[in-house]
Amino acid sequence: MTTASLIPHLRALAARAVEPLQTETALHGFLTACVLTPEEMPLADCVEAGFGVPGPKELPESAQQALEGTLAGIRATLLAGNFRFEPPLSVAEAERWSQGYIEGIAVAEEAWSEWHEENVDAAKAMLLIQAVARPEVRRLFITEDATSADPFAAENFVARIPPAVRKIAIFRFATLEMGDYLNDEDAFHELWPDADLAEGLK
Repeated sequence: MTTASLIPHLRALAARAVEPLQTETALHGFLTACVLTPEEMPLADCVEAGFGVPGPKELPESAQQALEGTLAGIRATLLAGNFRFEPPLSVAEAERWSQGYIEGIAVAEEAWSEWHEENVDAAKAMLLIQAVARPEVRRLFITEDATSADPFAAENFVARIPPAVRKIAIFRFATLEMGDYLNDEDAFHELWPDADLAEGLK
C-alpha cells in the first residue's frame, strides 16, 4: 500500500472528520485500525467515531464513495501483506498516523483488549505503535536525543510501524488452522517475510 494512492479519498474525508483526525495521515491510521478490528465492527460505529454522524448514509454521496474506496484499499493491502508508506513518514507524520490508529482502537477497545490477550505477538506489535503515539509510553522506549544509529531512536521506531501493522494483519486475518501455527511456542512466523505469510490468508 502507498498512502499516496489513497490521498484523494482521504483528503475528501479529512475535511469532515472529527479532531484529531482532520489530516489525511491521522485519518488513514484511524481507518486502518477500523479495518483490523478483531470483531466485525459495524461501519456505523467507525463512521460515528470518526465523523460524528450516526452512519455512512449521513455523509454526502461523494464522501460515502471516498470512505468505501479507502476502506477497500486498506483491506486489500493488508490482505496482500504489503502495507507500507511511500514516501516514508517523518517522525511528526508517524505520530499523527499512530494517534489516529489509537483513536480507531478506542472504537472497539474491549474487543482489542481481549484479542491482544489471546495474541501476544500482535500485542507486542501494537505496543510499538503506542510508543510512537503516546508520550508517556514513548519515554519508556525511545531515547529523544539518540542518533539514527541507535535502535531506540524515534526514526527507527517509525520505520518499524509498517512491519508492525503487517504482523497485526497476519494474526487478524489468519484462518483457525494458521492461527495454531502463529501461536506456536516456536513462533515460526518470525522466520518468514510478512508477504510470504500473507499468502496463507488468501
